[in-house]
Amino acid sequence: MSAATLAAPILLASLVLGLLYPLFVSTRPTWRQPLLAILSAGLAALVSLSLVQSWQAPLNQNWLQLYTANLQLQASDSIPLALEPVDQFWDNAPLEAALRTYQAQRQLLTAPGAASRPAEADDLDVRIGLLQAVQGQGAEAQVTWQAITKGEAAPLAQILSGLWSDPARLLPDAEMVIQTQLRGWFRAQALTRLYQLQQRDEALVALEMETRQAALAALGRLAVAAGLPILGSGVGVILAIGLGIRALRRRPAAVQPWPVPWDGVTTWQVMVLWGLAFFGTGQVLVPLVGAATGLSLRAADPLIQALYALLSYSALVLAGLGILVASLYPYRGELAKGGWFRAAGRDQAWVWGLGGYVVALPVVLGISLVNQQLLGDHGGGNPLLPVIARSQGGLVALIFALVVAILAPFFEETLFRGFFLGSLTQALPVWGAILASSVAFALAHLNLADFLPLTALGIVLGVVYTRSRGLLAPMIIHSLWNSGSLISLWLLGGGQ
Repeated sequence: MSAATLAAPILLASLVLGLLYPLFVSTRPTWRQPLLAILSAGLAALVSLSLVQSWQAPLNQNWLQLYTANLQLQASDSIPLALEPVDQFWDNAPLEAALRTYQAQRQLLTAPGAASRPAEADDLDVRIGLLQAVQGQGAEAQVTWQAITKGEAAPLAQILSGLWSDPARLLPDAEMVIQTQLRGWFRAQALTRLYQLQQRDEALVALEMETRQAALAALGRLAVAAGLPILGSGVGVILAIGLGIRALRRRPAAVQPWPVPWDGVTTWQVMVLWGLAFFGTGQVLVPLVGAATGLSLRAADPLIQALYALLSYSALVLAGLGILVASLYPYRGELAKGGWFRAAGRDQAWVWGLGGYVVALPVVLGISLVNQQLLGDHGGGNPLLPVIARSQGGLVALIFALVVAILAPFFEETLFRGFFLGSLTQALPVWGAILASSVAFALAHLNLADFLPLTALGIVLGVVYTRSRGLLAPMIIHSLWNSGSLISLWLLGGGQ
């Protein structure tokens, strides 16, 4: 039995029980309960369907592994210059690792017996052939390239096949096609072969200098992308141990439930209506507006992709805040007196925010490694990951930063911590409310790949919120987490 077959019913049952709970505890039954029960069943079906579909989709993380492999290939060209004494330990490891990564992604993209070859698979085959050729697997490379007979990649495949043929064949416009369709290490290898056959020594020298500079830049990108999370995780482990020792020595005071002025049915109403609005805006409204305006996440222009992401999340925020304000309007007097949704808590928010972030690093990264082992190459993921990684440029970066580092932390912490967690403390112990709100937070991302890591992150956010008693601290953690992911994506994608 697959992981999706096991996980989907469990998650569906948890969601249904959680949403139906207020129906049984309400002391004043109204017409809202039966209606919300019907809507809850529909929402649960939509969530379960999305989770099953995510299981059938390849991990978006696989594309990031390709970007990492590309940077490692580029960085390997700096070894003779910068790390020559340890070159004997380097050998062909980046080439072999990159070939395995590309072949694994190629298998995921092309279903057995498929009548057509996706364009992405052809692009991968071009690079797989280059990796094979550079490693001396000339016959395998020719087979790989000759299988590409149609599409935009076909002329490039013919050029590369000619360059590595015996005897070599130089086709017209070879240099222009290589310069246009290849990047990084792959372009350098193809141009090197071309210039060698053309006996263009000056071009080879200039290309070598350019390659060395790009290799050192790639080495720096890898060092920052991998080094900062490792360093932060180390600090987080030390801080977590220190906090644990402190808790054993001096038991912290129990966290008090929030004095919620509304009943469980109102909580139920907000979460169900928001969930349905989430699907309505994301699957119906925004695609219609995008089709009318030319905006799409699959557009070739990164700016159009960024504007579509901004439109999608802005619509989601407006719908969610509208539902929250309308549902809580009858309690506006109690909200003003109780200080609900306040940003500043009783302690320094920046201390809680920074401390919570470094503690979250080792926790979530460790859970992510376990999650990868459980799901393998399935589970889908956030569709924005490869889009952000490929997007370079000031305005595009600014738009994605606005969505990921500002809008998302503000809205999601307001809804899941500021409203839902506090509301649940009226029916559950505080630790139960933290766990339930974390599961809901993870489910809202609609993919199995992120479920366990985001549940772990949600628990950290919930603990910090209940201790600091303010939204600013979890917003800071959330923003730092998303910003760190954003920077890592740009570092990995910038060398492509």
